[in-house]
Amino acid sequence: MKAIAEQFAKEMSAVEEDVYQVRNQSNQDPLNFPIKTNNRLASLLRVVQAGEGKPLGNAEPIFTISRRS
Repeated sequence: MKAIAEQFAKEMSAVEEDVYQVRNQSNQDPLNFPIKTNNRLASLLRVVQAGEGKPLGNAEPIFTISRRS
């Protein structure tokens, strides 16, 4: 049972790391590590709430999902 719980925790950690940047420790770390899904959604929310037109060209890369290792 313990092995199953440990495997589950490992798999959930992988999901968390895909959604949220878990390596951020200081204010400078977001510059060193790639943005994750939660940051992309927050940026999208800001664009939707603030704008009355389409997003600027520099916003598109934020919403382009790319897998970075």
